[in-house]
Parts: sequence; C-alpha cells; structure tokens
Amino acid sequence: MLQTKYFLKIILTALLILLPVQAWAATVNKMRYSSRPTRVRIVLDTDEKVKYKDEKQGSSIVVNIDAAVAKEMSEKVKDPIIKSVVLKKDGRKASKLVVSLNKEQQYKVFALQQPNRIVLDIYRILVTKNTVNQGKGLQYTFWQDDMEGLPIQMHILEVAPNSDYKILPFSGAIDRNGRGRLLKAVNTLGAKAAVNASYFDTSGWIIGNLKIDGEWLGMEDKARSAFVIADGKPQIMKDLAYNGSVMLPALGVKLHVKGINRERIAEDVVIYTHYFGPSTRTNSFGCEVRIKDGKVAEISKAGNLRIDKNSVIVSAHGTNAKILEQLQIGDRASVQQTLGDTVADKAEVVLGAGPMLVED
Repeated sequence: MLQTKYFLKIILTALLILLPVQAWAATVNKMRYSSRPTRVRIVLDTDEKVKYKDEKQGSSIVVNIDAAVAKEMSEKVKDPIIKSVVLKKDGRKASKLVVSLNKEQQYKVFALQQPNRIVLDIYRILVTKNTVNQGKGLQYTFWQDDMEGLPIQMHILEVAPNSDYKILPFSGAIDRNGRGRLLKAVNTLGAKAAVNASYFDTSGWIIGNLKIDGEWLGMEDKARSAFVIADGKPQIMKDLAYNGSVMLPALGVKLHVKGINRERIAEDVVIYTHYFGPSTRTNSFGCEVRIKDGKVAEISKAGNLRIDKNSVIVSAHGTNAKILEQLQIGDRASVQQTLGDTVADKAEVVLGAGPMLVED
C-alpha cells in the first residue's frame, strides 16, 4: 500500500512538471487570408517568433511550423487558384499548414514581427527573371515581379561599350518629323529594340531638346535633364536649356529662336530643317528666309517654303516677319544655338525630357 501511494506521487509530480512545459510552447493563435489581383496571402498569427520550413508536395504547399495549434483550423478561400487551406496539428509543439492548389503557382514564405506572424504569398502572376545574350555585345533581361501587391514588369537592355550596336533617337515618322507607330518604325529601321522618348503633342511637335547626328529636331528653353551621347560616350546631363538666335548683321538685329521644326504661331521665329519634311507647311501670314552657306539665299512671303538638306529656313510672324522682309539676297545670316554646355553643344545625340529619374 505504501509503495502504491509513492508511485502515485511520482506520476502526479511528473504531470505537474509536464503541463507547464506544454503551456510554454509557441502557439498559432489565428489564421486569416486576403485576396488581391496579383496574389493570395495567408497569415498565421503566432504568440512569439517561430521557425518554419516550406516545401512543395505536388500541387500543394506545405509549411512546417515550430508552433503548436490548439485545434485544426481551415479557411474557405473563395479564389480560383485555391482548393483548400488547412492548419493541422503535428505533435504537441508543431503544426503543419497545407495549401492545396488547383495548379502549381509560385509562392513565398516569410516571417514578420510586431506582431509575430508567418506569411504565405501565392502569386497569380509568374515571378521570373530571364536573361538572354543577343550577341555582339547586347544582353536582354525580362523581369516580372510582385511589388506591394501590384504587378511590375521590366525590360532591360545592356549594351557593352565596345558592342556593334548604337543607341540613336529617331522620328516616329521615320524620315521626317511627326508621329508614327513604334513597331512600324522599328521594323523599317531594323532596330533591335525601341522605346518612346521625347514629349510631343498630337501634331508631332517635339517638346524638349532633341539632336540626331548633331542636327536639331526640337528645342526647349526650359532647363531639363537629357540623355547625351558625346564622342560615343553616353551620359545623363542636368539643366540643359536651349538658347538660339538668328544673326542678321546687315540689319544689326538678332532674333530669338522660339521653336524648331514645329508649327509657326503668333509672333514666332521658327527654324525648319530637312527633318521637318519637304516644306514648312506654313501659311502666307509671315515671312520666310532660306539661309545657305551663311547667306540669305531666298525670301518668301507666300509660306510653305521648300526645305532641303543644304539649307535652313527661318520662318517668322508679326513684328519678326517685318524684320525678315527687310533682308536682301546675299545678306550675311547665321543661326547660333547652345544648350549652355560645351559637351552638350558638341554632342551627336541629345534627348531631353525630365524630370530626372535616375542619377549616378
């Protein structure tokens, strides 16, 4: 009888010791989910930081967690990619989250604190990053990812300094100033890749500083950032603002250039080059002067003057037109243009927009 009582005391003592140990194990208190356009998120709230390990089992995602659960939990997730979500007991101090999918999906498991929780994100979109060597110093990378619940795609071209490729701006209308479909221009020019660049309006009026092969296509007298290629070296330059003048020494006058290769408006002084097209497309309410080899070669008040590659047209309206009317054939005339920077002025390519998004 004494032996039996002693044995019961040992059992009771052992139970008293075991019960607190079980209570001290980390636990999962709650399971919840949210559904967004790009992913389904399943969250397990825990009472302290816990360890976990995830694995794929067929079309299911299994997360083994070093935390107990009082009873089995399940969520009826109303989403086409989810079959079932169950949190099961896995012994006294562990649990197992099993998410069955209708098809394999990419996912990510991570832990958060304050408060402590385990998060499982199941993506609807394919999270991927693929790089392909295009040869001759060109490498293309496609990167698709999830960012704060929203899809993001990036197309990256890396051009080696000694590659056989060149980065060049071109007009949407290909052989003249104007709009056009990007894919058509790419196919016509045989470009490997292209992206929209300068600002422009519905008429194709380029808004921003733009030079191709050292020749001006558009200007902006407001200081903006620009992508510049000078002596073959690409760089980003800040605060480039166009300043242009038409020098007329015979009249002792300097006219301020207000536009390049765009529609002429009231009190304007616009310069037209061969990039604009075959003619200026202006009306008769102004005056136009052809400058060739530093001299006035033609004067017209009829408008729509023909354009060629060997000369530039200065077209003016209002009081500026009255000044041009005073010129004579053979008078000296020239156009002076600057971006306020010697490197940019000598550059073969200037592509200005803004504001600056990437620095250093």
